Amino acid sequence: MSNDIPTRQATAKKMASNLIKRHRLTRERVDLISLDRFDAHILNQEHRNYFFDTEFKEHYRLIALLSCLFDRGTIFDVGTNKGYSAVALAYNPFNQVISYDLVDCRELGGQDALTNIEFHVGDVCQDNRLVDAQLVMLDTDHDGGFERTFLDHLRQIGFKGLLFLDDIHLNNAMQAFWDEIELPKVDLTHLGHWSGSGLVDISGYCEHAPVEPKNFPVDPLYGADEIQRSFVIPVLDFSPHSRFSITTLLEDLKEIDGEVICVFNTPEVFEQLKDHPRIDKYCYNKLNAGVGRSWNMGIDLAEGNAVFVMNADLKIGPKAIDELEKALFSLHNAVIVGPHGSLVDFQNLQVRHYYRKGNFDKAVQTHDVSGFFFGLHMERFLSKGLRFDPRYSPCFMEEWDMALQVMQAQLACYAVPVTDFEHDWGISENHQNPEIVYFGRSLRRNDILLANRGRFMEKWFPEQNQPAVKIAV
Repeated sequence: MSNDIPTRQATAKKMASNLIKRHRLTRERVDLISLDRFDAHILNQEHRNYFFDTEFKEHYRLIALLSCLFDRGTIFDVGTNKGYSAVALAYNPFNQVISYDLVDCRELGGQDALTNIEFHVGDVCQDNRLVDAQLVMLDTDHDGGFERTFLDHLRQIGFKGLLFLDDIHLNNAMQAFWDEIELPKVDLTHLGHWSGSGLVDISGYCEHAPVEPKNFPVDPLYGADEIQRSFVIPVLDFSPHSRFSITTLLEDLKEIDGEVICVFNTPEVFEQLKDHPRIDKYCYNKLNAGVGRSWNMGIDLAEGNAVFVMNADLKIGPKAIDELEKALFSLHNAVIVGPHGSLVDFQNLQVRHYYRKGNFDKAVQTHDVSGFFFGLHMERFLSKGLRFDPRYSPCFMEEWDMALQVMQAQLACYAVPVTDFEHDWGISENHQNPEIVYFGRSLRRNDILLANRGRFMEKWFPEQNQPAVKIAV
């Protein structure tokens, strides 16, 4: 019997390693999770400190990450207490969370907005949907008794999914329960709750699964091939009036990881670049669709959790991307970041202060971010339904319109003092009133600007009459 112990230990270690690799469970991936959008739902002040923990003392970000392992799946939360574990498990809005407790102890705000959660009081074992769930979280008596009974029930009904156990090191009874589990399992305390977090694979798949990430279930919020970063580049021409162009930008991006998406707006450039080895995806418009529409097209094709939108005449270095990406996932409620941004008096259509390369030395929250180069936190961007308004096409006022959308969503824009880039200003700083061809129609820069300022005021400040707008312009 004793000779079998090293073998069992080696097998358990291998299965735990497979489980971590299969689901890519790392601190870096947990750190990508922000629960800030649930702020209005967490009412208990003491539990707010637990729920929004970012120091790996609590498990809420970890279970939010686990919810991203499945798309359009069913997740059970057993022992929800205040309801906050169910909220975290609802992080992926494409799943349905079914929450059970014996007593209703919920302290939730805005529960009507939690449309992918069902709350129940009663016996979870009577719910026939349990057998088909992909993930079950168990956080109940912590005496090992019900935990054993529930695990036995899952096996008896033929459950083939993941079981997340909280507080596995809380006391001797829970430690004994965890130790006696012989299914593939992994201790995730270093990623979750200080009192112990464990994941059990009841499917049996993990024991024999290869460890190549490409063979594993995909995370719907991060992309099938682990695309973490996307670059979106609208392309109209070869930027004849700039030192840089789409060809030099593609050379720069050879040294930077991430998928490259080009939105071509003329056939001439498309025919020359469609087979470029650094372009991973493209969209071809026979006619110029304008700035806002092109941004939306590229964003719709992007799979990265961070999406960087760039002018085709940008000169970029890897340090600029790394610094913006770090800011995007660390600054409070950040949804858009860029090297230039401004504080705006919207009603009077005036910039109060402009932050640009060289005139500030720390990240600052702004109203808008300049459109020549910016990064998007896609989970926040999409969850709030943000989108560039195509009515401002072909150009002007897109950034200010998005600024007010961001403020409505209670998110934030930031200017970040990165310097590893160069950019020559184009049409926005060209005061010679050049021609702009949009969907085959010939327009003039100044006419577009004037019209879009009027549209902006009508949309956001309809109480101001048009003569006042014209004076401000």
